[in-house]
Amino acid sequence: MYLFFAVLNIYLRSFFFFIDTNNIWHWRLPLQGLLNELVAAGLFYLIFRIIFSVVRISKIRKTILLLFLIFWVVINYINYQYASSFNTLLPISWFFELKNISGVGDYDNFIYQNLEIDMIYLVLIPLVVSIYFIYYFYHYWGKTKKRDILYIFLISVFFQSSTLYADIQPKIESIVHSHLIKYWYYGFEDKYNQNLQPSELKYISDNFLKKINETTENKPVQFPVLNEKRNVLLIIMESFRAFDIGAYGSNLKLSPNFDKYAEKGILFKNIYSSSNLTKIGMWSILCGAHQNVRIGPVFTHYPDHEFKCIYDYFNEMNY
Repeated sequence: MYLFFAVLNIYLRSFFFFIDTNNIWHWRLPLQGLLNELVAAGLFYLIFRIIFSVVRISKIRKTILLLFLIFWVVINYINYQYASSFNTLLPISWFFELKNISGVGDYDNFIYQNLEIDMIYLVLIPLVVSIYFIYYFYHYWGKTKKRDILYIFLISVFFQSSTLYADIQPKIESIVHSHLIKYWYYGFEDKYNQNLQPSELKYISDNFLKKINETTENKPVQFPVLNEKRNVLLIIMESFRAFDIGAYGSNLKLSPNFDKYAEKGILFKNIYSSSNLTKIGMWSILCGAHQNVRIGPVFTHYPDHEFKCIYDYFNEMNY
């Protein structure tokens, strides 16, 4: 049964890799996605082994498993269609919107309008194989061995630990490396445990606002006026977390020199990384844009990005 769940999950996940190949910028991403599918297969296996330890009648077992597989295949098809449109996994809030489905018209017309060729290999083929597996291979999955349950549990724990890469795991909605169940769990927690009270986001620090409050000919300007050309030193540091920096409230005393610059200069209080990769962060710092510009990632189409970056502006000022 575990092998069946694993093959089914990997088969369904493989189609997500072709939605947008720009999502696969590192080999660990699809690998992590496949490992997540193996973890989900282990979870399904353990849940059904618990159910089947109570339910002994084979017909009821087959019916329960068939209903679950129908649900899982259909949900994966809907998830595929959603990911094709929005490049993100299907949120759990989608289920709450089903109450409004009657507003789109008759159910017959709705189903007819959504029939696509994708349903053949994403719905029809998996369901036919699932039915064949349930009713013709019962003698393989109907029996339970305690050691098999222990092995599957240990394998699932191992695969789960292999998916915890801190540099890519935070994007829980990724259609390549994350998993629908994991996204539902964390997404549900984030959605319904967050503070719904509106709060004002302060984009620029008070110190910065004071420094740009200058005038020229009694007219306000939006930047400091310099009477002479100044030397500019741009320092970009790797893995520089605000959590460890004294100017942002840390008591670790790891950045005394940076803290002095922050006191005398301009400190941005609300600045966030544009991505978790160095090359994408460098692009955002130097060129002031997100990485997905002009169709594909900038590091794939760099020579033709046609964006003015900070060094272009310095060249125009004869630096």
